[in-house]
Amino acid sequence: NKVTDEFIEISRNYTSETVLPLGNGKDEEDQLRDKFMLAEGHTAEFPMVTRLSSPSHVHETYWKYTYEISASIAEDVLGPNVRFHHSKLNFKWPKSFEQIHWHQDIQFWPHTNFTPLTVGVYLNDVSEDMGPMQIVPLSEYDELHALVDSENGAFTGILNDDDLARIPTHKAKTTEGVAGTITLHNARCVHSSLPNLSSNSRPLLLNTFASTSAGMLASGTNCIHLRSSIGCPVVRGEEEVYKIFDPRSIPVAPDFSSGYVSPFIKKASVKNME
Repeated sequence: NKVTDEFIEISRNYTSETVLPLGNGKDEEDQLRDKFMLAEGHTAEFPMVTRLSSPSHVHETYWKYTYEISASIAEDVLGPNVRFHHSKLNFKWPKSFEQIHWHQDIQFWPHTNFTPLTVGVYLNDVSEDMGPMQIVPLSEYDELHALVDSENGAFTGILNDDDLARIPTHKAKTTEGVAGTITLHNARCVHSSLPNLSSNSRPLLLNTFASTSAGMLASGTNCIHLRSSIGCPVVRGEEEVYKIFDPRSIPVAPDFSSGYVSPFIKKASVKNME
């Protein structure tokens, strides 16, 4: 939390006009400018960071947690050979009214199989009114969607209304809990979160891992993560020579090699708020 507070202080130096899309901070002068995603209303006086991208790349404390704690949890689930993929720290500030719309993850960074999963940890106590993550378990729904606009087929990153109508979102599990609560979801899971209506912030630190049996496809944000300062290293066991190809098809996002801005964190509509 101390390190997180330091990055919130750093964010006072940036505006929505001066930050860069993820993957565009290529020299020492702007190496942090592509790590901040700012909420509407962010100012130097009232900093509101929507996301700190790649925290494990920018501070050793985050990496220590990733390597020593999150990777061990991933190993428990995936087995002995685990690769780190990426990290992010998502915030929800009081009265920013940002929500994360229903989506799935694997389309953004496709692999040859569906072992990728994300381990989260709440840095503060999170109650129902703070917009905790909601996840539809794979036992309730396990189908992938293209995350495109139903009218023109453009990639939006969120489930369109036609697809969403067929998904039992009422069976989603809400993940509120005290500080230190761990969340874990597979990259196929449909998930979202509502706006934070409390007076406290809701930082959620997320680390994504995969079995080393999963090869990374050259699509979505994969190329950005591979060329980052630490890349996608093996954090448990070894790199498996033989990759496993799941026969199920996967819709993939466009190649975001030139820079990526998260498309599914949006301000809640008045209708949703009602």
